[in-house]
Amino acid sequence: MSEKSRKKVYVCIAVILCLGIAAIILCLTSGICLKKDTADPLFSRGTVSIKSPDGDEWVPLTEHSIITEGCEIMTGEGSSLELSLPGENIVKIGESSHIRFSTLGSIEVTKIARSDIDILYGKMRAFVAPFRDNSSRFMIHSGNSSIGVRGTDFGVITSRETDSTEVLCFDGEVLVSPEDETTEWEPIVVSVNRELTIAADKPVGEPVLLDEDKRNAFLGDMALESLGETDSPTDEIPMEPTSEMDVSLHAVESGDTLWDLAVRYYGSGREYQILFDANRDVVDDENRIYPGQVLQIP
Repeated sequence: MSEKSRKKVYVCIAVILCLGIAAIILCLTSGICLKKDTADPLFSRGTVSIKSPDGDEWVPLTEHSIITEGCEIMTGEGSSLELSLPGENIVKIGESSHIRFSTLGSIEVTKIARSDIDILYGKMRAFVAPFRDNSSRFMIHSGNSSIGVRGTDFGVITSRETDSTEVLCFDGEVLVSPEDETTEWEPIVVSVNRELTIAADKPVGEPVLLDEDKRNAFLGDMALESLGETDSPTDEIPMEPTSEMDVSLHAVESGDTLWDLAVRYYGSGREYQILFDANRDVVDDENRIYPGQVLQIP
């Protein structure tokens, strides 16, 4: 083989290797390689039923049931179910509730974990651990809103009768967005000890201080018994917000830059470094931010 031919072979091999590596990276970052994971029951009470992705019938949940992507869970009156999800997250499904797992997957090597839960009606509490990477996702979808989180403790109550969704935040912050992209209201941050109600045919207002009786009633009913709770671990948080909680969130939109956001929030683009330093777990390059990212605004 001539020297020229050998060089062509080497080039072809190098191209193939590069394409292979790029394909692997694309799979990992886009979630194509997410394996379907399971939700593991931790504690159940009363009547709990499950419907598999390929089944048409509801059957009683047992210790042998496998809860995976596509499964639906329904609880009866006075019943509840606590589940462990990928990423060390825990959810509790309250009584008379119906939920569906639309996404339930993880990649063990990269610690990516993604969960999308549709709450068709009823109530749910989510105890979400901080993510280990920027590609993980935990979302709860109701009929009129999407609730995205990253390390928090919150509740969701959905009513079929009033076509409404209530979001109660007990720790951290949650970002509530329209479920329908054609709906015209901006994403709203619900911070600790605040609540937000989204109701059909009514303007979406601002979060309000969470009523103490409502908070205690929800946490008492939705205590995480698998963790040995009788009272919420966040009960010691004061009802009145403090200055330590004054951290805003911003959902990145198309065209946003850190410079422009610094102008908006601080009056000078030169303060962009504040935003970059506060969001290094989300932003890898100070010159690149992407729609869908949620930034902390100190």
